[in-house]
Amino acid sequence: MTVAETQALWRVQNMRQRFFFNKYARIWFDYYQKQGRILADNLNESNPSLLIFLKEDVEEIFAKMYADTGGYFAKFGYNMAKKPLKAEGELTAANMLTWEQIMTQYAMTQGAQSIVSITETGKALAQKIIQLTTAEALEQGLSINDTERLIERAIKNEWKIAGKFNAERIARTEVLSAANEGSFQGALSTGLDLQKTWLTVMDGRERASHAEVNNTTIDMDKPFQVGGSSLMKPGAKNAPPEETINCRCGLAYVPQFNQSKTN
Repeated sequence: MTVAETQALWRVQNMRQRFFFNKYARIWFDYYQKQGRILADNLNESNPSLLIFLKEDVEEIFAKMYADTGGYFAKFGYNMAKKPLKAEGELTAANMLTWEQIMTQYAMTQGAQSIVSITETGKALAQKIIQLTTAEALEQGLSINDTERLIERAIKNEWKIAGKFNAERIARTEVLSAANEGSFQGALSTGLDLQKTWLTVMDGRERASHAEVNNTTIDMDKPFQVGGSSLMKPGAKNAPPEETINCRCGLAYVPQFNQSKTN
C-alpha cells in the first residue's frame, strides 16, 4: 500500500472510532459522576470507597463497550478484507452475534487487568479526596458536620475534573483496542489468505516506535516489532502501557497474492 492509501484508510477508521470514543467517554463520565454521588451519600460509613466502583458494574460497561465497538469493526474488517478480491459470501446476523460474543469474551479475559485498574483507580481517588480533605478539616478545627460538608464540596469539584479525565482516557485506550481486535476477528472470519498492515497517522504527534512500524505488512499470525515489544495489533492488551495508552494506530488487511506481486 502507498503512504497516501494508508493515511486515507487510517482517517476512515479514526473517524468511525471517534463515534465510539465520544459515546463511551460520556458513559464512563456518567458512571464516575454516579459513583461520586454514592460516595457523598455514604460519608458516615467507615470506608465509603468500598461502595463504589464495584467490579461487576465496571465489567458490565467494559464488556458492552467491547461488544459494541468490536462488533462494528469486525464488520469493517470483514468487508475491508473481502473487497479487493470481490470474494463471495454474505455477511449475516449470525456473523455479528458471533463477533459480539468473541469481543465480550476478549474483554473479560484479555481486558481483566484493565477492569481491575479502573476499579482500583476509582477507589484510590475517593480515598485520596477524603483523606486530604479530612486532614484539612482537622487542621482548621472544623466540626464533624462542617468536615462532611467540606468533603462533599471536594467530591463535587475534584471528582468531576478527575472523572472527565479518566473517562476520556479509558474510552480512548479501550475503544482503539476493541476496534483493532474487532477488525482483526472480522478479517480472520473471511477465511481468506491475508496479511495485515500497521497504520500510523503521521502528523507529528505519533510515537517514534509507531512511526517506524507504519505501513509494515506481515502475516496475520505474526507479531509486529514495536519498540522493544511484540504486538499482534495496535492497542494489544498484553502490550506495555507506553505503547498503547492514547494510541491512534489501526490495521489494514491485504490479500497475499497482492504481496507476492510487489515483493
